[in-house]
This record gives sequence, C-alpha cells and structure tokens, in this order.
Amino acid sequence: GVHVNFVLEPLDEITLERRVKSKEYDIAFAKITAESESVVSFLGMFTSEGTGNIFDFKSKKYDSLMGITDETLSQSEILSNCAEAEQHLADMSVFLPVFSEESFIGLADGVDGIYAVEAGTVPVFCGGTRK
Repeated sequence: GVHVNFVLEPLDEITLERRVKSKEYDIAFAKITAESESVVSFLGMFTSEGTGNIFDFKSKKYDSLMGITDETLSQSEILSNCAEAEQHLADMSVFLPVFSEESFIGLADGVDGIYAVEAGTVPVFCGGTRK
C-alpha cells in the first residue's frame, strides 16, 4: 500500500500566510473569509491580482470569467459566470473547502419567482407569485 507521513505544525496567521506565499508547505489549512456578502466580491479575491489570493493562483480563464460579472449582464448571467468560476477553482484544486457556512431561503408551497441573488442578501420579490 501507499504510506504518507505528515508533520502537523500549528502556525500563527502571519507565519502561515508568509509560508503559503513563499510556497513553503505541502498542505495548508488556511482560513478564507468573505470580505462582503457578494459572491462576485468573494470569488474576485482569487483573480490573479485579487487581494485575498494568498495562493498566488493565476488563470486567464478565471480572470476572464470574473471580469465579465459587471452590471451590464443579467443576474442569471452573473450567477452562471460565478458558478463556472467556482467550478474552475475546484477543478484546479486551488483550495478545497473543509468548513463552510450557508444561508437558505425557504419558500412555501405554491410560491414561485423569489430568489436571493447573493448569499445573505435580502431576497428579491419582484415577479414573485403565490398560487
């Protein structure tokens, strides 16, 4: 069989960030926190020039996807680009979530057309109906 040995070394946040930036690690457990409730802002952290890109991830495809999430697109187009960008992060194994928090919106039977554009924001009721 295959044997793998790891040395676990707890680090303070500054040391961990320095080691990740200088690529002095095999596996790093780092805390990534959204700086706003916007999924566009969160995913934007991981663009080549993103402020939260502690992994130094660089991808023209990802940058392109995140570059076309502006206000000229419909909400569904923005959501589609974000979903594709998120999948690209997973496919490239930039990071793998270990713990996460989620927000949910509950709809009664017969209610349709209500959605939350971004996690944690007020739901959009325009076009909502109840049958």
